[in-house]
Amino acid sequence: MMKNYNYFLLFINVVLVFVLPLSDTNGVVLACLGASALFGFKCKGGGKDLNYILLAWLAYSIWYLLSSLWSVDYHVVLRGIRKENLYSVVALIAGFVSFKLLNYRLRDYLLFSLILSGLMLSIIACMQKHGLGGDFVNGIVNKQYSGVGDASTFLVVFFAVSFYLFDFKNKIRFFVGLCSQVTMIFVMFEIENRMAFISIIIMYSIYFSVMALNFSRVKVILAGSLCFPLLLGIVFYGLTIKSQNKEVSLSSIEAVSVNDPRAEMWTSYFDKALDRPILGYGAGYTSLKNAIQFDIDKTQNWSIEMKTHAHNVFFNKQLQMGVVGLALFLLLYGYAFKSAVFPYRRDDLSLIAVLVFVGYFSKSLTDDFFIRNSLIMFWFLVGFFIASKRDKIESESH
Repeated sequence: MMKNYNYFLLFINVVLVFVLPLSDTNGVVLACLGASALFGFKCKGGGKDLNYILLAWLAYSIWYLLSSLWSVDYHVVLRGIRKENLYSVVALIAGFVSFKLLNYRLRDYLLFSLILSGLMLSIIACMQKHGLGGDFVNGIVNKQYSGVGDASTFLVVFFAVSFYLFDFKNKIRFFVGLCSQVTMIFVMFEIENRMAFISIIIMYSIYFSVMALNFSRVKVILAGSLCFPLLLGIVFYGLTIKSQNKEVSLSSIEAVSVNDPRAEMWTSYFDKALDRPILGYGAGYTSLKNAIQFDIDKTQNWSIEMKTHAHNVFFNKQLQMGVVGLALFLLLYGYAFKSAVFPYRRDDLSLIAVLVFVGYFSKSLTDDFFIRNSLIMFWFLVGFFIASKRDKIESESH
């Protein structure tokens, strides 16, 4: 009977990881999240491992909700606490439960499903980019990444997980992982997202630095001489993708930077943050759009998306919930990182957890994806990693 439960739980999670990148938080997503989390009743005593992080979530959520008292539109706060907080907590529990109840082989299947979902998203993104698939493809993707970086953010998360396939003792598995990453890099170029390339370089740098600890000095020099030029070429090429000049050159990068309004936008938002440093303007993804009014002549180069939020997750939290909210945000995610990564082990998912955190946060340095479906995927993985770490510690103690 338990074996049947395991396969049913795996099925629910596979559906979740395939549907989540391709839809809004609809009934299928919520049903899968809820059903997976409900399996927590079968985790005897396992829930205590989440006590502190759930307390951190509670403190953050209380301040989030209190901000409705000084927000110009409390409905934005209520919508935000549902998707940014409630769904994320359920995803955390679902990911934790999944690792606890699935056996080693089924856990592998779930991680493989995540990578396969990334490849499916890559194909669909390419089809939409080139006008293939018509209304069917557009109907799938329009809610997720029409005009913003949702697809590339998901791909960065999937890219981080794909390092799990980098088993140098298994050539086939390593080759599949490498092909998956090449496919995702190509699609990131196709959908023209510069920050995705920066995130990739940071993840590769961390991965190779950790792997180099096991190499001899000669191997480190050889690997560095091969990888560094390649990674530098990827990021250099990626930074030119929004230039009208198709030539890959420094002038192309300069042209893209000059036309990007973020520097001007951050300066303007910084002035507004000083007006309400303690409380902020109210939580919620679009709260700033209604609370802050800018002079038209100063924002004529800003798109409508630029006026929605501050395009930096830390800056955004400061503006929305003040220094108190930012401190609670850092406490919550800092403790989640500690729980998912430490004590660090080379033979578990510690490194993959580091890459997921680094990839997701670096992607939000020039935007804020901490309200979208990718946040649900992120917290599902955090729960999975925390359970993995607890399982490793318990096995070492016996």
